[in-house]
Amino acid sequence: MSRVLFWLFVMPAIACITITVLVNLNSEKVQPQQEKPRVAQDFATIFKQADYVVELNIYLKSPPDSEERFIGSGFVFKEKNDGKESFYIMTANHLIDIPYEITKIIANFKCGCDSQEIEAVGGDILTDSALLKFKNPDYQFKCNTAVLGDSDELMPGEPVMAIGSPFLMSYAVTVGVVSKILDNPIDYGLFQPSFIMHTAFVNPGNSGGPVINKYGEVIGINTIMFNNNWNNLLSTSFAGAIPINDAKSLLKEIKPAQSEPVQPEKEAEKLEK
Repeated sequence: MSRVLFWLFVMPAIACITITVLVNLNSEKVQPQQEKPRVAQDFATIFKQADYVVELNIYLKSPPDSEERFIGSGFVFKEKNDGKESFYIMTANHLIDIPYEITKIIANFKCGCDSQEIEAVGGDILTDSALLKFKNPDYQFKCNTAVLGDSDELMPGEPVMAIGSPFLMSYAVTVGVVSKILDNPIDYGLFQPSFIMHTAFVNPGNSGGPVINKYGEVIGINTIMFNNNWNNLLSTSFAGAIPINDAKSLLKEIKPAQSEPVQPEKEAEKLEK
């Protein structure tokens, strides 16, 4: 039986040629610091608070003088730099690492904030994660930002939720459980350092979107779906997500050294107000 892997973005039929930004994957992982017990919530409540989810409209130059658009997903988080908050978007690298000229990237936000133009900071083919920034350096995101959790804590059977824009359906939700943590994906024909396999249904357009645990923390980035049927793209068996700790390693390489991630407990206090 053949296994088919599909990248989760909606775009014209093109062959992706990767342009790699190499990083050191042996960087020390950033662990979230907890000062008070986390409280599990139902996914309906978590979804209401997930203002940070982004729909990415990526425009490609198309001859002679037109543009084509494809859709991906992402999420906003913030960091502190010399006491100043800076806002970034994390997504999947394969959305921006393509053999076509990207003319612009427009971000729409679940919270209803005005759309913003964004641009790439850097990305990594091995973890399939990428960092984007707002083109306006003074832009202040006024809604809740993502809390980055600790993907090393995940166990098979734990519930998870995926949010994205499959088939142009903005901010659609699916839920499932963690099926398996692949620590040696090469055995399955994958080259990423590790993978979170889960059963939350995903489709083209979910790429780069967050996988969220029962505490409302982002613990993964959706990147592929596994399919055993060439003729039915909807017969997804599992989804694959990059562990958020692997993406944090990328951040340490391409972000300024003085940047300090906003701690989850401080963001959680904001969500409770």
